[in-house]
Amino acid sequence: LYPNPFTTQTNITFLTEQKNTRITITDAVGKEVRNINFSGKVLTIEKGELAPGIYVVNVASTNGQATAIKMEIQ
Repeated sequence: LYPNPFTTQTNITFLTEQKNTRITITDAVGKEVRNINFSGKVLTIEKGELAPGIYVVNVASTNGQATAIKMEIQ
């Protein structure tokens, strides 16, 4: 995830091509604020309506791997 923190957008770059990977963004209290179904190598996340703060990006691939990344919007 780069840049992190960010103000307008950030990118998640995967080592391998993703297919039907589920990406969920939750806020500091655990409320799901965005859900993305992604295929490719680079995902751009736009700030959009997200308020400044700390979020958790959960990445769950179809092969069972899961990763949680802390993301900060300024």
